[in-house]
Amino acid sequence: FIGLLCASLILLVMGTFWALRRGEKEAFPKYEFLPNERRTYANEFLGYVHPLLVYSVVALLCGIADRWMLQSYAGSEEQGFYGLAYQIGAACFLFTAAMRPLLTREFAKAGARNDVAEQAVLFRRYLPVLYCVAAYFGIFTVFHADLITEFIGGHEFEAAVSVVLLMGFYPIHQTYGQLSGALFYANAETKTYRNIGCTGMLLGLPLSYFLIAPTDSGGYDLGALGLASKMVCIQFFTVNIGLWVNTRRLSLSYFNLFIHQGLVILILAATAFGSRQLMSLVGLNSVLFFLMSGICYTAACGGWVFLAPKLLGLRAQDLDVVKSKLGTIFR
Repeated sequence: FIGLLCASLILLVMGTFWALRRGEKEAFPKYEFLPNERRTYANEFLGYVHPLLVYSVVALLCGIADRWMLQSYAGSEEQGFYGLAYQIGAACFLFTAAMRPLLTREFAKAGARNDVAEQAVLFRRYLPVLYCVAAYFGIFTVFHADLITEFIGGHEFEAAVSVVLLMGFYPIHQTYGQLSGALFYANAETKTYRNIGCTGMLLGLPLSYFLIAPTDSGGYDLGALGLASKMVCIQFFTVNIGLWVNTRRLSLSYFNLFIHQGLVILILAATAFGSRQLMSLVGLNSVLFFLMSGICYTAACGGWVFLAPKLLGLRAQDLDVVKSKLGTIFR
């Protein structure tokens, strides 16, 4: 597996060099520095990167510590349960993760002009939409954790259902964390980003111990479920601290965005529960039940888009564009 990853990286680098040469562009263009310019760039680079380096080291060590405690106290089976749940949760985050570089770019362009108002518009416009997209996948995972676990892991992973269910919530708030973090990156506020993230990770270590360790060692002996609980709780804590800092800077209402988080989850949870209950009235095998439940859930979510577009941060003109595109498709 490591060999496959290294080969993929080497092929990516080689392909990039080939594409640059074909476009008659230099991979490492020469640049003549002015006097003292080299030192200025070096200081700026170190000031930006140093907090991220500290953050990465703390994240690595805390991640190793979490997995070590899970392995030592709960064993390989629980390690496998958590690994499966984490990968399923990460899959829910693919779309919104791809949007982060684009938003970082737009935030940075506005930041270069000191245009806080433009950053506020981007923040208020795109975060609710992407949060709803992540919640759409995450809540569906929560209410169909048993089927997803059976399809991917088989009957041997039946005990992992509760862990997969809980980790379905993880990518929902991770979306807010990643996109709120994009604003920290764009404004070169990497120290603030480091402080919030490291505080959450360090507070999470004793919580991991108490949730994973056996009862005779003062813990709750929850294994993979305990680590998943810790990840969701710490994620919620750090995300909302970062969100509060950014909303103050942009003069936005943190309370409205906080309420939005819970309201979206409640609406989508009711929708997912309703679609599952409706399909349970029809005698279907597990594959068809999963597909039809997904179709019903998606259709109901589409209805929510038109009934309550403000939940997604959409405006009336945005809906008009959607309607016109749908009319073109089905014409």
